[in-house]
Amino acid sequence: MKIISSEISKGSPNPRVRRTSGLRGGVVTFQTDKPVFNGDIFTLHFDDKDRYYKAEEISTIDKENVEVAATEYGYIGSRLSRQPKFDVRSLLDLELTQVTDEEQLRQIAKSSTLC
Repeated sequence: MKIISSEISKGSPNPRVRRTSGLRGGVVTFQTDKPVFNGDIFTLHFDDKDRYYKAEEISTIDKENVEVAATEYGYIGSRLSRQPKFDVRSLLDLELTQVTDEEQLRQIAKSSTLC
């Protein structure tokens, strides 16, 4: 699954519920014809490290394809959006892989709670 867009988001106000949307930090967008569910975790190998993203928003493109917006996940200190002068364009066309190993998912979730 190739990244088609990348951004660092501060969130956007939602006037209906008067709060900020959940898309904060580094956000990547990709399209796929594979099943993706809210909360699925994806890995991106960048700068010799694995970076993790969590599916947050999923929308249909047509009957077979969906577009997924995923936010950074895992240890906060290793997130790309926290690096000074990070160029979001460097992520375009890179490949994401879905994480399915239960033990790896537990380790990633545990690291995301560390500050």
